[in-house]
Amino acid sequence: MTSHWEDDAACKGMDTMLFFPEQGGKIHPDVKAACERCTVTKFCLSEAMRIADTTGIWANTTHRQRKISRRTKLKEKKK
Repeated sequence: MTSHWEDDAACKGMDTMLFFPEQGGKIHPDVKAACERCTVTKFCLSEAMRIADTTGIWANTTHRQRKISRRTKLKEKKK
């Protein structure tokens, strides 16, 4: 039996509302701490980057940070 990455996420079981700060709000300290100790952040970030309209905090990144990262990667591909 294989394990899905979400089963190993440090944030599993946390209040999901913590991952959706108000627009322009800061990442909640508990979310930041969970992401920093998490062993599956690369899978989390990969999933968030794959789904372009994903909101909330994923792998200690905001929607805005991921949007900028996507744009940068697209520009690099065009070169």
